[in-house]
Amino acid sequence: MKTKNPLNKLPLLKLLYASLHSIFLVFITFAILYFDFPYGDDKLVISFTSLFEKFILKTEQKPDRNSFLFVNTAYQNELIPRYDDEGFEIGNVSITDRNSVALFLNRVNAVEGGYKFILLNIDPGIHSAGDTLLRPQLEKSSNTVITCEYDPQPGKVELPDKGYSGYAYYPLYGGEYVKYRLMKNDTLKSIPLILYELSNGREMKMGFPLNLINDRFSLNNIIIDFIIRKHDLDYKLSDAPYPIVNLGEILELPDDIFIEMIENRMILIGDFTERDFYPTTFGDMPGTLILLNVLLTMQAGKNIVNFNLVLLLFIFFAVISYFIFDVTKKEKLKEKIVKYRVLRFLRKYLGFVFILLIFSVFLYMMFNIHLNVLILGLYLNILDTIIIRFNLKKSTEESEAAQ
Repeated sequence: MKTKNPLNKLPLLKLLYASLHSIFLVFITFAILYFDFPYGDDKLVISFTSLFEKFILKTEQKPDRNSFLFVNTAYQNELIPRYDDEGFEIGNVSITDRNSVALFLNRVNAVEGGYKFILLNIDPGIHSAGDTLLRPQLEKSSNTVITCEYDPQPGKVELPDKGYSGYAYYPLYGGEYVKYRLMKNDTLKSIPLILYELSNGREMKMGFPLNLINDRFSLNNIIIDFIIRKHDLDYKLSDAPYPIVNLGEILELPDDIFIEMIENRMILIGDFTERDFYPTTFGDMPGTLILLNVLLTMQAGKNIVNFNLVLLLFIFFAVISYFIFDVTKKEKLKEKIVKYRVLRFLRKYLGFVFILLIFSVFLYMMFNIHLNVLILGLYLNILDTIIIRFNLKKSTEESEAAQ
């Protein structure tokens, strides 16, 4: 005797269940993307698709090389005393020479309307006597963003009274840096986000599972599109390298050449050649270059969650949900379930993972987001098994009652 499940006779009810479940899955998808947690399968999908897109499809377009000036601080250092937690001096530590940075900003500030923005990525939380010269120049600078600590402690990080500061945070995903968190809380924003807000006249507000930029929804953890990579700064490896100059050298330039180099550009100050490096899919990358690529990712709109993305997710999950709730087809599998429980569970799980993986690659290439295929695949498999079990039990009870 066949099961008299209401889902068999009411296709509209199945569509309703599938639609409601799809809305739930869309919310869960964005909730998973919201949390800053290193899922291993995320890194694999992101890395493989990034390499395929850039080196096989070759779809990327480099930004204008005249839009940036990279100022390398790697060889302009000073030694300051290093203290332990008890306040005893234990040696010296090398940091970016604050006097040289102050002299550079002094020359920049003397040029009326010369540059667009300055990203100053120096050692946060480590101070020297040169900070007394640096702070006034930072307060005079417009559109200058300096790094602060990701977990600042009161009284530990001194920032200028005027100007902008944001954190530089490099989270590992499977041993590499592939994603970036734009906001930690309502008040602590990242350097790329602050630069984006300044250049676009918009402000991001914290939300869950999505943030809000004016009237548009945005992801908080975004996949970094490494448009400019380390080799793009090396004249030996690139046919058209981006302009990079050492801090000590640019300070020696005459005024006319100095003005020409900074005019109408974003100036990025940091270590591009020696110590400030982090592992990525494309090899070790300078920290300041990672911050720039996060900004470029946002400027390309790859953090924005638009209607087309939400609609595509809804349709995809609705189709999968419809087949999961399709009890009629599941009745034909009753005998196989009884005989091959574990084998069928694994086979179904791999099937869900494969479908989600293909869709995740498509989403990444079209919208710069991904699905957590292992978690979603496990959830869908468990749900499918529970529904089959419930239907089998109900069918057995009705058959026994009819005898």
